[in-house]
Amino acid sequence: MSSLPATHKAVVFTGSTENRKLVEIIDTATIYPPPANKLLVKVKAFALNPTDWKHIIAQLGEKGDILGTDSSGEVVAVGSDVKGFEVGDNVSSFTHGGYKADPTGGSFQDYAIVDPKTTIKYTKKLSRATATLASKVRSFEGAASITLGLATVGMSFQHSMKLTLNPTANKGKYILIWGGATATGILAVQVAKKLYGLTVIVAASKKHHAWLRRHGADYAFDYHDADVVEQIRKVTDDKLTFALDTVAIPESYNPAYKCLSHSEPAVLDNLLDMSEDTLENPPKRDNVKLTQTLSYLLLGDQVLNGVEVLGSKDIDNDHATYWKAAQKAVNDGIILHAPLTILHGGYNAVEEGFSVLRNGDVSGEKLIIIPEETN
Repeated sequence: MSSLPATHKAVVFTGSTENRKLVEIIDTATIYPPPANKLLVKVKAFALNPTDWKHIIAQLGEKGDILGTDSSGEVVAVGSDVKGFEVGDNVSSFTHGGYKADPTGGSFQDYAIVDPKTTIKYTKKLSRATATLASKVRSFEGAASITLGLATVGMSFQHSMKLTLNPTANKGKYILIWGGATATGILAVQVAKKLYGLTVIVAASKKHHAWLRRHGADYAFDYHDADVVEQIRKVTDDKLTFALDTVAIPESYNPAYKCLSHSEPAVLDNLLDMSEDTLENPPKRDNVKLTQTLSYLLLGDQVLNGVEVLGSKDIDNDHATYWKAAQKAVNDGIILHAPLTILHGGYNAVEEGFSVLRNGDVSGEKLIIIPEETN
C-alpha cells in the first residue's frame, strides 16, 4: 500500500438525473486499504451496465457516490482473511456502485475494493484486447464485461429456479431466455446449455439468431412476431418449465409468462421488479412460480430506497456452488464474452456511454472503458 498514491481518479454521481449531466470525474478520491475480507484492485477496464444509470435515476445513491458495477484489473493488496488470492493476480469483479450505503464501493475508479465472493481469478495473465468480437476471456476488456452478468445468471438458475448443475438430470428440460441478445441474455444462453445441459429457447431480434444458435440456443424466435408465443408453445408442447426475462418490462414479462406450461410446475424469473401485478390477465396460474433475482444480495444485505432486502445462507451456498463451475468454464474458454465496443477517452466517455444505454441503442454488445485513456 505504501507505494500507492494517496488519492486517485473516480467517476461520481453529480446529484442530477438529467441526461448527460449524471457524472463528474474527481481526482481526490481516497485509496483505502482493503478490509480483512476484501481485495484492492488496480482497475484496468470496466463495463457500463444499465443498472449503473438506473441507480442514478432511482436515486439509490447520493451526490458524490462512486459509480460502477463491473471491472477487471490486477490485485494490489489482499485482506488478511482472504484465501486463494495474492498480489499480482488478474481478476474481474462486480461491486455495488452508485449506492448510498457504500459510497466508495463502485468500480469506476483507479483502485477498487472488491469482494472475493463475486470475483473471478484468471489462471492466465490477461492482456489488452486486440479484437472486439465475442471470444474466450483473455483480455482485461473481455473480463470486465462478464462478471455481473455471470453472477446474475447463476443466482437466477441456481437459486431462484433451483436448477442443479447436472446436465444429465436436466436433459429434455426447456428454458426460455427472453432477451437473448442482452448482455445478460448472451451469458444466460451459454450457461444454460454448456453448464446445465438445458434445451435453450431464445426470444431475440432476428439479426442475433445465428450468433445465439452458434453459442447454445437450440431454438431462436423473433419477439417482434405477433404469434411468437404460439410458435414457442408449439415447439415446447406445453413442457416449458423455466423462463428468464432479462428485459424485465411488461412487454417481455407477459409473453414469457404465456409461453410457460399450463400443466407442469414452472418458474418465471426476472431481473427487476416484475410480479403478479405486471400480468395482463391475473390472477396467476397456480402452477407458475414468479421470482425476482437481485444479484446484489450476493454482496450481503441491501437497503434500497429505505427498504431492507436480506441475503441468506442459501443464496451464498448456491452461489458458491455455481461460481466454482462458472469460473472454471470461463478460464477453460467454454464461456465467451459478448462482442465489445470500446469507448475511447477513459472516464470522459462514461457520460456518453450512459446516454447511449439510456436511449436503448445497445444490443448484442458490451460498452467498455479503459481508465488509463483518461486525459
